[in-house]
Amino acid sequence: MTKWRSACGTKCRPSFPSRSCLAPDLYHSRILDLPHEVYLAHRLFFAAVAFLPKVQAEPGDPGKAPTPADDPMQGKVPGDVCDDNGLKIKFVWCPPGVVTMEQVEQIEEPATNDDETDNDDPNDNDAGKTHFVEKITPVKVFLSHGYWLGKYEVTQSEWKQAMVTEPWKGKPLTREGADFPATFVSWVDAVEFCHRLTEREHKAGRVPDGWEYTLPTEAQWDRACRARTETMFSFGDDESNLSEYAWFDGNAENAGEKNAHRVGQKKPNPWGLHDMHGNVMEWCRDMLAVKLPGGRDPEVTKEGVFLYRVSQGGYWGGAAWRCRSANHTGSDPSSRSSDLGFRVALPRKWGSWNCFTLTTSLRGLRYEPSTLFAIGQRSKRFR
Repeated sequence: MTKWRSACGTKCRPSFPSRSCLAPDLYHSRILDLPHEVYLAHRLFFAAVAFLPKVQAEPGDPGKAPTPADDPMQGKVPGDVCDDNGLKIKFVWCPPGVVTMEQVEQIEEPATNDDETDNDDPNDNDAGKTHFVEKITPVKVFLSHGYWLGKYEVTQSEWKQAMVTEPWKGKPLTREGADFPATFVSWVDAVEFCHRLTEREHKAGRVPDGWEYTLPTEAQWDRACRARTETMFSFGDDESNLSEYAWFDGNAENAGEKNAHRVGQKKPNPWGLHDMHGNVMEWCRDMLAVKLPGGRDPEVTKEGVFLYRVSQGGYWGGAAWRCRSANHTGSDPSSRSSDLGFRVALPRKWGSWNCFTLTTSLRGLRYEPSTLFAIGQRSKRFR
């Protein structure tokens, strides 16, 4: 059995070195016969981790959520609201934790006699006929960071203040007004809005450099929509209650109101977010993938389906099934329409502390954070 002993003579676990173990002479032992450079990088990495602040974890969720507990930007409980920004956009705190996303596929199967009803034609031969059935596969995701998400979809008033444009003006199937969602906004436009808002708030000192306004990832949007529920909708499985929570074809288009409605007119979900199930579909950051990646903090950044970007949620002209928490689709990032808008997220920048740019050059070799984290997986602290 390998015995671990520091340069100062005290026994210690290699994954959790004490400060006294950081002596210059590290030649006395190796971690599982790793090269000296990798061993030293390992020690430096965990020495830095030792100085990081404590983190909070949501009960029942795996691992620990690496969000500093004393970060003034962090919310305390799900549903906390803040509007400390120049546009007075209201944001809702979404804590780190687990969400079960759903991979929905249409599977073609041979038709059976039970699939055909009221068919009395004796000459009708069902041989070779097929039909499609829905296959739902649960996909577990763990979001290790809490984040703020817009309580409402970005409104026309907020858009005009930041962008000084009115892309919806004169377009069909729209209504104008301060509290109507900003539509005819492409994914590229939405990203630019977030970029300008980030610069504006950084300059004003209202948002620290470690945080940024951006579109939510698909997983962030899904967790916020579900708000710890695992039902078809955030309010349950009963579709007949949808009119209380969303604008969709049943109470909008079919009622002669062929346009998006003022934000916040319907009931919120358990975390206080409005219009997650309807009104307009909402852009997300990810590229549209054939299969959901799952895992820890997923984000699809490589080419997926036709370079499309994800949009989630139902809309004023969509059927009720399109308003499910799991519903997502994709569009060309340059697309603009009357049923497509977005809401803004305010997360920590990836790399602002847990993926800090700790690099070291040893004997001409450079170790990036990815290498150090790969080494760090030996420790149960990050499992």
